[in-house]
Amino acid sequence: MTQPASAEPIDPQEDLNPRTTQLNALTRRRQTTTALDDPHPLIRELLHLRAGIRAARMKHANLLAAARATLAAHQDGEPDPCWYLRDEIAAQTAGADA
Repeated sequence: MTQPASAEPIDPQEDLNPRTTQLNALTRRRQTTTALDDPHPLIRELLHLRAGIRAARMKHANLLAAARATLAAHQDGEPDPCWYLRDEIAAQTAGADA
């Protein structure tokens, strides 16, 4: 009794034409090389993203500090402990509008 030949599953998305596959690889390599020829736009984008992350972290830290101050104010029996959160949210909202 003969065993069926083992065949790898066929990926319908895979191009079976080797010339097209080779051309696609060369195109991707050329695009990568072109992007790396002038690193300045990439560096500017990285600096922009880094500044955005820094701003988001600062907003988060300020909200966390306001939440902690609210909890402490509540524990101390202050008449309006949520003032700290309202003040911080207002400050961040005003900063977003500017």
